[in-house]
Formats: sequence, C-alpha cells, structure tokens
Amino acid sequence: STPSVIVVGDVAALHLEATEQGELSNQSVTLTGSDFFTKRLALALEKEGAYVRSYPYVKLIADKDAIPEMDELSNHWLVFTSSNGVRIFFEYLKEKKLDLRCLFGAKFACIGAGTEKTLAEYGFYADLIPENYTAKALGEKLSRDLQGSNEKIHILRAANGSIELNAVLDQAGIQYQDHKIYHTVIATDRLPQEEIHTNYLVFASKYGAKGFFEQRDPLGIERIQDLYKRIHTGEVRVICIGEITGEEVKKHLSDEDSEKLLIAKKHTVEGILEQIRGREE
Repeated sequence: STPSVIVVGDVAALHLEATEQGELSNQSVTLTGSDFFTKRLALALEKEGAYVRSYPYVKLIADKDAIPEMDELSNHWLVFTSSNGVRIFFEYLKEKKLDLRCLFGAKFACIGAGTEKTLAEYGFYADLIPENYTAKALGEKLSRDLQGSNEKIHILRAANGSIELNAVLDQAGIQYQDHKIYHTVIATDRLPQEEIHTNYLVFASKYGAKGFFEQRDPLGIERIQDLYKRIHTGEVRVICIGEITGEEVKKHLSDEDSEKLLIAKKHTVEGILEQIRGREE
C-alpha cells in the first residue's frame, strides 16, 4: 500500500511546501561571514526563491573598554566602517542605559549604504558616505570635507580591519582617534562540516575568506580540495564583496580560477544579488 507520514506536535503547524518562487528559484547559494550578515543576506535571497545555506563562522567579540566616553563624542564625527561596528556601539549604549541625547551634535560618516542602513535603524542618518564603498574612499572624502577644520574624528572599527582609512587620513594630516571596539575570530565549529555543493559561494570579508581557506583539520583540507575542483569546473561560482576580499580569495586559487571570481562593486546585500541575477538572466 502507499506509505503515509503522520506528523505530531508543533511541527504540524509548519509550512512544508517549497519556498517562494522567484528569479533565483533554481539556484543554491552558500553564505559565509558573521551571523548578522548571513541572516540579512539569506532573507533577501530567499525572497528571490534561492535555496540558502549559511555558515556564520566569523564571530564578533565586543571590546567595550575601547568604546570612548560619551562626553568625548558630542559635536564630533563618528566614523563607522561596518554595520557590525554600528550595532556594537549602539547595543553598548543600550546596555549602559545611556540616553541617545548624549550624542547631541555628533555627525556620522559611514563606509557605504549597508552601514548607513544599519545606522538608520538606530534613528541616526549618515552625514557623509563616499561614492565608492571602500575604506580608502571614505578616508579621501573625510580628508576633502574636513580639511582645514578643527572638527574631531572618532573611528569606531574592528581591531583586525583595514588600515587604509587611517593611512589616507595620516597622509592628509587629519587628526583622529582610532577606537578598535571589536575584533573577529573564526569559530571553527561553525565552518562547513560537509562537502560544499552549491551554485554560488559568498565571502563578505578578507578575514572570513582567509579563515575559510586556511582550515587546518584533515577533513577541512579535504573539503577545500574538493571545492577547488568544483570552482575549476564552474560548478561553483565564488562571489566576493569588494576587491580586498577578492584579493584574499585569489591567494588560494589558481590564476585561471581567479579570473572567474565575481566581485560585488556595491558592498551591500543588493550588490550580491546583482551579481547572481546578472548570471541568471
């Protein structure tokens, strides 16, 4: 007779039918990075109908002692180089029950649209965003706009983040204070524990890409070797947010396979979606 399945308990309330059908309904996408980034991108991809698998192995650790006193920030520039920095800073204010009025007169600079969007979720809007979403471009715009002024700058960023912003400000003679308010570590237990079968593999940062390809356990090395073959045949396409992440990935690929990398010029969720849509049109 025909087999049957009986579902008991809370699971009976779940929708077991296929997810939304959309532009990417036949595509599978594997995400790597922080929990915040992978969740945000997964939601956008699933709305397009893609099958998504996430590995949030980049763990963020707040360094709260590095967050400056609020009376230091009023009427100064606060510069954020990532959404993570925005979230860690404002969650710290909540934890300490600090009134947002302590930021009266502060101005905000963000590295790009994604960071700007996260800032807006806390009720503040960026006063400055570079045309190109890179640390270098952010430094150049700050240098131009603040040249000759006495306004103070506070950079709130990751300890192991890019130093391009600092280098540009130093060259321009712009004074600033650098606050490394969090650092990232690779949570090895969250790395893939199986072979990666996917159409697209996404890397959001140089640090995340480096941690992925430099796995040291024997099974991890074996999985990476298998992935190299899939990238070489074109079965897996690698997408990177920005040139810096792309340069890190290229260190681990052959010259031929490096040419196949897809680089999202917009350092946002939409930038990733555009790369995938462009391949599926």
